Amino acid sequence: QWANTHLDPRVHRIGSAFPDVGYLEIPFIAFAPTYQMELSFDEVNNPALLLDACRRQGITHLLGTSRSFPESLAPRLRVVYDNPASLRGGEHFFRAAGTSHTRLFEILP
Repeated sequence: QWANTHLDPRVHRIGSAFPDVGYLEIPFIAFAPTYQMELSFDEVNNPALLLDACRRQGITHLLGTSRSFPESLAPRLRVVYDNPASLRGGEHFFRAAGTSHTRLFEILP
């Protein structure tokens, strides 16, 4: 929900390490190759190529956990939102939904 109130859908786009992102009104793309065809498998899995590929596609922010993106990208990313208890999606018939520690990173110029 933070992204919906702090980012502009006309300007920003999110690249997500998660395939399903509920309630997000900002345009996003899931990095999993079964969900998109804009970034190649090599671009998504090679830190040297990832941010340039994101810029090419207009992606301004990355959504994931603290381990979703290689440590080598840390100097080129800035944490803009940190949620230690983000609910995970999916069906949970007999148990409470799990949580994940998620972060939204801005891609620095």
